[in-house]
Amino acid sequence: MILDILDNIDRYSGLNKDVYAGLQFLKKIDINIDVGEYSVSENIKMIVSEYPTRVENNEKYEAHKYVIDIQYPIIGSELVQWSSLKKMKACTKYDVANDRTFFKEPHCKTDCIIGKGVFAIFFPEDAHNPQHAPGSFEEIIKKITIKVKLVNKYSNV
Repeated sequence: MILDILDNIDRYSGLNKDVYAGLQFLKKIDINIDVGEYSVSENIKMIVSEYPTRVENNEKYEAHKYVIDIQYPIIGSELVQWSSLKKMKACTKYDVANDRTFFKEPHCKTDCIIGKGVFAIFFPEDAHNPQHAPGSFEEIIKKITIKVKLVNKYSNV
């Protein structure tokens, strides 16, 4: 997992060309963009969503096999819980259509607050549980999730 600010995206230019393109796209995004799914390129899909964060959120952690998630609220802030997949137990079967499995029992949980210039990148070994309110108040957020298809794991291909 990577947690950083948008001002630092150039340090990720060598990580993966599509991840870097997704980060560059975030810097230029118009907050008035409509909710929906957008194709950015052959390997990059963007999902724009609006939803309320929750103070009480007992959702399970999710992880993906074939995409890297870049998550960034363009309006509001969100707490995302993170854990390494190591030692976690799957509680659903792998969903091929949505490329995700849900997990429980995080063994090294960390809270990450994203938004207001801070983004997170979640790799296939990163379980994440979004939609938490970062404080004691729920708010409606508008969030960009960029799905970067893994062509050759973490390569520049």
